[in-house]
Amino acid sequence: MIDNTAINEVKYFLHQNIQEMLKIEQYLPYMTEQELKEYKNAATNFTAYNYDDNQLKRWTNLADKNGK
Repeated sequence: MIDNTAINEVKYFLHQNIQEMLKIEQYLPYMTEQELKEYKNAATNFTAYNYDDNQLKRWTNLADKNGK
C-alpha cells in the first residue's frame, strides 16, 4: 500500500499542474495552432505545458490589445 507521503506528493504536483493550466487558459484565443495543439496535448495527457517568457509576453500583449 502507498504511504500518505507519496499520495500527498502526487496530489501536490497534480494541483500545481492544474493551477498552471488554468493560469494560462485565458490566453487560448491568442495561441498559435501549434501552441494550442501542445496545450491540448498537455491537458488530455495530464502533463505539464511548457511555455517560455516570450510566449507569455506575446499572449499578454495580444490580450491587452483586445481589451481582455
